[in-house]
Amino acid sequence: MTFQAVQGGANPPNQTVNVSKPNTGSTSWIAMDNATWLLASPGVGTITSTAQVGLAVRSAGLAAGTYTARVTIIVDKGGSTSFPVTLTVVSPPTSTTPPVPTDAVGLTVSPATTSFQAVQGGANPPNQTVNVSKPNTGSTSWIAMDNATWLLASPGVGTITSTAQVGLAVRSAGLAAGTYTARVTIIVDKGGSTSFPVTLTVVPPPTSSSSTPPPVTNTSTKASLTWNPVTSTNLGGYKVYMGTASGHYGTPLDVGNVTSHVVSNLAVGNTFYFVVTSYNTSGSESLPSSEVSKSIY
Repeated sequence: MTFQAVQGGANPPNQTVNVSKPNTGSTSWIAMDNATWLLASPGVGTITSTAQVGLAVRSAGLAAGTYTARVTIIVDKGGSTSFPVTLTVVSPPTSTTPPVPTDAVGLTVSPATTSFQAVQGGANPPNQTVNVSKPNTGSTSWIAMDNATWLLASPGVGTITSTAQVGLAVRSAGLAAGTYTARVTIIVDKGGSTSFPVTLTVVPPPTSSSSTPPPVTNTSTKASLTWNPVTSTNLGGYKVYMGTASGHYGTPLDVGNVTSHVVSNLAVGNTFYFVVTSYNTSGSESLPSSEVSKSIY
């Protein structure tokens, strides 16, 4: 895949890659990119015979030159592929006349601020949706980016004519009581951007004033994971992926060169799914292990 952009200009249009496999068995997949200027979205999904991965480039701040990256797609039941992505940033044309912006777009979001509340050790709060609007009906691509590990703005890329929606999901598991702030930024391909704050308040669990002992419940909110070591001379370590749906995982946790890990503060009332990958000293990552799960009740 190749992209071209003008230094200091708009981001190039998004592109789509078709992924195919020779059978129709359903399996989960993970798409990973290795450059800050590149976004492969969605990052996880399910494939029977075909699927699509969108590629978006953010060229803002890049000097003129050629940039290379790689996107790797790994399926849960074994098998992977990768392909190169090249971005060429060219110097802007010289002119004695100041350029006139075209197709610049003014974005607005509603609501202007979004807040979530969760109980420490409890379930994640319900997802919320933000409406994005622009004053004209010209079609353009957009990128949505969040800056916190506990927040997910989805989809990460899309197309907008006059309105679009961005979903916000919060993962409060493992967070201490307190207030957390983040920001979501939306950038459109033809110029224009907006951002809005997101606040998460995690409150302590309620305490009982009754003299009657509370009913006995499951207090095991931990999952102990162990795996067989990789016999490789250039092993760098292992990453643990976790999610609340089979085959769908969040940001991995790098646990280093160990063969066991305990995940604490799992929310009661959920089933959690885990896979483990290894990576070498060059940063290349293996296929995921078989999936295991634990229900917390």
